[in-house]
This record gives sequence, structure tokens and C-alpha cells, in this order.
Amino acid sequence: MPIQKYPWNLLGVRYTYGLEPGLEHGSWYGSIKLWQLSTGKEICTLKEHVAVVNSLVFSPDGKTLVSCSSDKTIKIWQRD
Repeated sequence: MPIQKYPWNLLGVRYTYGLEPGLEHGSWYGSIKLWQLSTGKEICTLKEHVAVVNSLVFSPDGKTLVSCSSDKTIKIWQRD
């Protein structure tokens, strides 16, 4: 997969070991994006935080994502 420039400020990028290898990142805008590593395509954008996303962590089975934000909330996301 070629290297691509991402036009927004990222707070971090992490390799994930869910059901498919991928990348995740949080942003200054309160959104979380998940990417399929093999194709470079965006899988989804999660928009529930209203401030900076500080941390993201997947469960070992890759089915649950937990995010925390400067909006003083923790969100738990379940994979369908």
C-alpha cells in the first residue's frame, strides 16, 4: 500500500489486531477513524466525542473499542 498524506491533525495512529489488520486514529475534532490496512480504505468514522480523542484501545478479540476524550467521557464501541 502506498504512503498517503492525511490532511488533518492526528493525535496518534495504532495498528490493530481485530478481525482484520487495520489502523485506527483519533483526532482533534472528536472523531475516530478505522482503516483497513490491506486496501487503505476507510472502514468507518465514529463521531460521538465533542473534544479531542486522547486514547483508543481495542479488546484482544477486536470486537470492542474503548475511547476517552477531553470532553470527560469514555465511549465503548461494539463491532457489529
